Order: sequence, then C-alpha cells, then structure tokens
Amino acid sequence: MPSSLKYPRIFMISNQEEASVTDMRVDSEWNFTWRRRSFVWEKDILNNLLLDLQGVETTQGEDD
Repeated sequence: MPSSLKYPRIFMISNQEEASVTDMRVDSEWNFTWRRRSFVWEKDILNNLLLDLQGVETTQGEDD
C-alpha cells in the first residue's frame, strides 16, 4: 500500500506531496517539511511512517 494512502494525514500537512521517497532522503536522513507544526497525535503517525521506512534503500532514478 502506498504511504500516501496508509498515512493520508501526514501527506495532507506535507510540503512534499509530489516528492518521491528518494527525494525525501538526504545524507541517510529523512528530510520532511511541513505546512504547519504537527499535533501531538500526528507525531505518532509520523513515527509509524518512519518505522515503515526503516531499512528502505533509496537510489537515484525513477520510483517503481
């Protein structure tokens, strides 16, 4: 399932809605930018997304 469907609330507040997973990773760190500060309960959702992204290898090129 795409992350945008699994975590719609996170994507709603993201400034990077059209970015690929590769675009979001800079020097082995996730680089997210937000339209506003997240609510406390949204931080739990973000933590779940980060758990899903653990171990994801990114390469330059097109996403499949």
